[in-house]
Amino acid sequence: MFSNTKEEDVYETFNVLMRRKPKENNFKAVLETIRDLMQSELVVPDWLHNIFLGYGLPGSAHYTMMPNLPKEIDFRDTFLDYDHLVESFPGKEIVPMEGYEAPFPPPYVLQFPESLNANNSTDSSDSKQDENTIMLKWKQLSQEQIQ
Repeated sequence: MFSNTKEEDVYETFNVLMRRKPKENNFKAVLETIRDLMQSELVVPDWLHNIFLGYGLPGSAHYTMMPNLPKEIDFRDTFLDYDHLVESFPGKEIVPMEGYEAPFPPPYVLQFPESLNANNSTDSSDSKQDENTIMLKWKQLSQEQIQ
C-alpha cells in the first residue's frame, strides 16, 4: 500500500472547479459598473439617482415632473448617423440651425419645441417653434473626447 518510491504529489494533479450563485458572482461587477458610471464624464443626472439605484418613485423620473426642463439635449452617441436620427422622430421635421447643413455626423444636440414641455413657460425671447419641428445642432468633438 505504501511505497518508498517517490510518486507524483496527488494535490498537484487535479484542478478544483467551483460554482457560485450568479447573484453573488455578478454583484461586484454591478457595483463597479454603477461606480464607474457615477464617476464618468457622463454622470447620471441628480433627478435620476434614486431611480437608478432602485429606490424612489419611478414616476418621478418622467419628463413632466422635472422642474427645469432643458431646452437643448446633447444626445452624444445615441444616434448612429443622420438617417437614424430622422427615423427616431417620425412625424417630426428635423431642421438644422443656421450655419449648419444636414446631413452631418453625430454627435447631435437637439432643441425641442416649447410645446413639448409640460411646464409651458411663456418666454417670448425665443422664436416660436412649430411643435412638429425639432431644431438640430452639431457638436464638434475635440480629440480628447473622441478617445
